Amino acid sequence: MSTASTASRDPEPVERYAFGMLVGDELCGTAGRDVEDPSTGDSVAMVPDASREDVDRAVQAARRAQPGWQALGIDGRSELFSSSLI
Repeated sequence: MSTASTASRDPEPVERYAFGMLVGDELCGTAGRDVEDPSTGDSVAMVPDASREDVDRAVQAARRAQPGWQALGIDGRSELFSSSLI
């Protein structure tokens, strides 16, 4: 009986992404922590740390935006998302 060999190969290089937080119209939270691929230990992304103030501003911005978002209705929200993906 023969067994197939599993030749080890070097993994493809992973592109590293960095994410910020958009709160209202302000980009914040640029300091952050690395996210590692558990299979390789490689850093694949940096995600921002949110301060208490960042969270408070995000909640305030969401509360201000909610009435307009609700007024769009499901069709308007769907169209907005679809147009931003093109």
